Amino acid sequence: GWNLPFDRALLDVEMVEALEAAGAVRALPDGHLASTLRVSNVGEQLYLHSAYPTTAQDAVFLGPDSHRFARWITENRYSGARRVLDYGAGAGVGGISAASAIADAHLTLADINPKALFLSSINAEHAAIAYDAVQVREPQKRKPSRRISVGMLVASEDGTAGSVMAKAERISPSSNGVSQR
Repeated sequence: GWNLPFDRALLDVEMVEALEAAGAVRALPDGHLASTLRVSNVGEQLYLHSAYPTTAQDAVFLGPDSHRFARWITENRYSGARRVLDYGAGAGVGGISAASAIADAHLTLADINPKALFLSSINAEHAAIAYDAVQVREPQKRKPSRRISVGMLVASEDGTAGSVMAKAERISPSSNGVSQR
C-alpha cells in the first residue's frame, strides 16, 4: 500500500526481474524498490493506475472524482446505448463503468497519453469488456473523413469531448494494436 519502498529480497529474483522489465517497479538510490502502479477499486471493479504521487507528465490519476463520475454514469446511463466512447479515458473508469452496465456493449478508449491507454486496456480486459483503444492527438480544425456513432459518450471532467467527438476520424492503425485518430 501507499507505494512504500521495499527490499528486493522480499520477492523471488524472477519476480523482481519480471516487474522491472514491465516497468512496474523502480529502483531507488538506496537499493530498495518502489511500485510504479497502484490498484484501486471503484465499486466492485479493480483498476490499475499510476503510483502516488502522480507528478509524472504521463501519470494516470484515479481519485475521488473518478468514484463520483462512475457513480453518476451508472445512475444516469442511456438504456439504448451499445457503444461507449471514453474520450480522455485515463484509467478507463468512466467507460468501463458505463460499458459494464450495458449488455453487449463495445467500449472505445481514447486518450492522448499512451500510458493511459495501456492501463485502461488492462482494466477493460480485467472487466471482460469488449473494447478498442485509440490514441488521439490534440484536436485540430479540419473536415472529418469518417463520423463515429456512439450511444453514450463518456468525457473527462473538462467537458471537451462533446465538441470533439463528431470530429474523430481514423488516421492509421499502429503496430501495437492502438489506432490513432
